[in-house]
Amino acid sequence: MKIILPGRAQLMPIIFVAMFSIFGNCHAGEDMRWHAKGMELIAEIEILLIERGQCAPMSECTKKGKTFFRSTRNGLEISLYSTADSTVISLVLAKLAMTLATEKMQEIQLNVFANTKSVEMQRAGWFGERQSMSFSLRGDYVTSDR
Repeated sequence: MKIILPGRAQLMPIIFVAMFSIFGNCHAGEDMRWHAKGMELIAEIEILLIERGQCAPMSECTKKGKTFFRSTRNGLEISLYSTADSTVISLVLAKLAMTLATEKMQEIQLNVFANTKSVEMQRAGWFGERQSMSFSLRGDYVTSDR
């Protein structure tokens, strides 16, 4: 019985696929560590927007795309669109500061945009969206086990 081994040319695609499947997903996607807390915060922010007359039912806040978030390794990045009301921004910042401390996150970033997301994306140009205001809340919880 003779064993036939594939040549180097036949092995290269197999090696490439194996390496991609092992190493390709190491840094793919966003860190989901704070995703559940982000969903909870967005719901609380949308309730705040409803109370302040920024949108009627919660579904309208979602449909208008007023709030977005992204979970990061150190915390959350939150974007708030079509908002210029300083009271709303202050209340959101207070809520984020409380969350930062209670959840022992390292950072929460809040970007506030005066226009809707679609308008901001049209205006973005080469350097991305231009927020009206940006706030970075940081905590010294480097040893947090989360």
